[in-house]
Amino acid sequence: MKDDNAIVFASNGLGDALMTLPTINALCHLFDSVRLITSCNSDGTFEEIYSQSSCRDIVTIDIRETPEGKDFDVQELHAIIDNFQVFICLNEWVPRDVNSYNDFISKFKKSIGCYDIYSSKIIRQNNQHTTDYFFEYAKYFDKKITIDHFRPTFSYSQIATEKVENFRKKLPSKYRILIFHGDSQPEKMIPRKMLDSIITQVLSAHKNLLIIVIGTSYPFHRKFEHERLYIIQNLDFTLTWAFFKVADYFVGVDSVFLHLADFYDIPSLGLFGPTNCDEWGFRLNRNHKHIKSKSGDMNDISSKHFFQKLGEILDSD
Repeated sequence: MKDDNAIVFASNGLGDALMTLPTINALCHLFDSVRLITSCNSDGTFEEIYSQSSCRDIVTIDIRETPEGKDFDVQELHAIIDNFQVFICLNEWVPRDVNSYNDFISKFKKSIGCYDIYSSKIIRQNNQHTTDYFFEYAKYFDKKITIDHFRPTFSYSQIATEKVENFRKKLPSKYRILIFHGDSQPEKMIPRKMLDSIITQVLSAHKNLLIIVIGTSYPFHRKFEHERLYIIQNLDFTLTWAFFKVADYFVGVDSVFLHLADFYDIPSLGLFGPTNCDEWGFRLNRNHKHIKSKSGDMNDISSKHFFQKLGEILDSD
């Protein structure tokens, strides 16, 4: 394989992008050259995530959201084939122009994906963790490799690093930092009144904890003011995730930040409603707990259960 060059096409959600990093790192190890194709979103988040991989040849194309799903102009792919022999598609969707896409795939010596249109098909097993599923694409070429060997490491800009380190230095050394992320797709979010209660009780019961709430929206039912509560909204994505460098604990819902805490190996508690924690929860984190709503409704997660699991995380650290 070191004599072959591979194109990897990956454009799913942000959380999926993060979970593909071990796979992309492994493929860069296995092939002589890898070109990664992904979506050019407006804020460059996908490019930033993939810049944390071993791949240094990253090309973006315009992928549109349509009522029928994701779509793009297949001719954009034809223009960037160059001298590549293998096509690896990590997407669980295909463009509407399937005929042109088939023609594109046929130009490669080998193609791998999750549909029959590829020369080799990767089948996802029931309840298989998404990180493991993506890694099957790398294990297709070498069954001996393991995810742990290709766990991503993260680097940040000097500005982001200095801001986060200065923030930590200004805090009393007795404080432990808990990052809390409660906003996501509506059905996966913590109900606001529940979040109010949780934050209030955590601050009251754990005097050494300082809570940083991250996200893109203000997730509270009422306004909070507390010396050990920081609410960080709508920051640059890279600056937000730089705070994980100084985090002691993480609590959050199914989102890209949960997967980031997983790779950082931060003691964590994940809250799940409609999604399956076996597939979308923590995978590499050695100290974690999941709370899964039996009904699939986040409203059915009890405060008692939450504090029991949080206590287990805090006590085991």
